[in-house]
Amino acid sequence: MDVIWLLIKDDQFRDNPPNPDYQPDERHSPRFLPVYTADRPEVHDVIALMRRVLDRYDERLLIGEIYLPVERLVTYYGVGGSGVHLPYNFQLILLPWDAATIGAPIVAYEAALPPGGWPNWVLGNHDQSRVASRIGAAQARVAAMLLLTLRGTPTLCYGDEIGMRDVPVPPELVQDPVGKTFPGRGRDPERPPMQWDAGPGAGFTTGTPWLPLAADYGAVNVAAADADPASLPTLHRRLIALRRAEAALAVGRYTPLAAGDRVLAFLRDLPRRPPLPGRAEPRRRGAPVRARQPRSARGDRPDDRARPGGRAGRRRRHPARRRGGDRRAPAVGSPPDGGRLLPPRRRAWKSPGAALPPRAAPGFHSRRSTGDRAAVRRRARPRRRRGRAAPPRSASAAAAAASP
Repeated sequence: MDVIWLLIKDDQFRDNPPNPDYQPDERHSPRFLPVYTADRPEVHDVIALMRRVLDRYDERLLIGEIYLPVERLVTYYGVGGSGVHLPYNFQLILLPWDAATIGAPIVAYEAALPPGGWPNWVLGNHDQSRVASRIGAAQARVAAMLLLTLRGTPTLCYGDEIGMRDVPVPPELVQDPVGKTFPGRGRDPERPPMQWDAGPGAGFTTGTPWLPLAADYGAVNVAAADADPASLPTLHRRLIALRRAEAALAVGRYTPLAAGDRVLAFLRDLPRRPPLPGRAEPRRRGAPVRARQPRSARGDRPDDRARPGGRAGRRRRHPARRRGGDRRAPAVGSPPDGGRLLPPRRRAWKSPGAALPPRAAPGFHSRRSTGDRAAVRRRARPRRRRGRAAPPRSASAAAAAASP
């Protein structure tokens, strides 16, 4: 969406105040401060309406052209992600091309992103001077490496990948309304036709293009660059392939590194995933191995205290097999509150606190055979202690045991 931050104007039609820092010779120096014609609060309601319409479709992306400071730019992500997907970030175009100057704004932009906001970086567009004209052909290669290794979605203007430059446009061929209204401040120089080959019309058209071609289009074009393995387009292709192959470059973190004022250094890596619950973290190569200590049979350590109902270190029994507990074998089928029947030998309910249905209820099948249930009953009987007689099983047995 073009000039999305300018969609709404002041509802009272108030005039913008004059710009005290206006410079007539500067291209991007407005005469008035856009207080009532830009970045109005109501614009976010309009963008949220656009977003709701786009969210009805698959594979959609809402991009907004916004020239605002970072603290205002990030508000266009919207509350809870209800704004544009990518509010265009033009800092690489507007900032001086200096390592010491660019490093701090990158960190500030990363810190200003809202939760869920995905960053983006723009190196060139149809309103700004071309990369090769701004910083030179050699630094254009460095700029490509920076753009395609920063965290976020990269955007570059057509022709920047082959090193196209601004083309002087004579006054009689000016097409941009801004250039016609303010001579010398138009945007036509960065909008020449794409230079595909060295043929007539640079392979863009067989007729007369609406803007003049660059004088060097015979040498700077796509066909000539494809034949050179060290060309700027080849560098772009290799960087894009590397970005797709390395997850750290695609979605990894950005960490700045100290490297002096003449070098911009940073690290892109993936955060370490925490171990799954119940699983130990994998041991790093070269890390010392911690020996496992034996359990104490007396329970003299805090971690080895005796458990209720048995000695320390004994494996806990199933609730249905404990002394005095419910000795019925679990049954499968439909859960107590209804539902479809499950095939035998499958657990019918997952909640550990769910009550077991009666074994005689219709539609339930025992998970164990008769012999298995008898074995469960035998294991569930009280264990005899050494040196003590087994307890009597009936009144008659108790009388017989009491007689001399």
